[in-house]
Amino acid sequence: MKEIEVTVTFPLAQGQPFHTKEAPETPAGIVRAAAMAHFGIQEEANSTYYLTHGGSRVDDSTTLADIPGESKSVKFTLVKELVQG
Repeated sequence: MKEIEVTVTFPLAQGQPFHTKEAPETPAGIVRAAAMAHFGIQEEANSTYYLTHGGSRVDDSTTLADIPGESKSVKFTLVKELVQG
């Protein structure tokens, strides 16, 4: 099966979106980690980062092939959620 074109935007960041091509079986968590590196983001104790697609949160274990919609490309938004501690 062909690779899927992936775009990740992060509204809090300046600059270009993250673009990559991944195999359909790639977990969303791998894409999230690569996008965070692209945007220069480190994991923080008081916040959680996750991907959304079509306004819905995407679990890190979800594969790209499991994302509904067009199978040749997928667009995510990286979200930062503050954790109340």
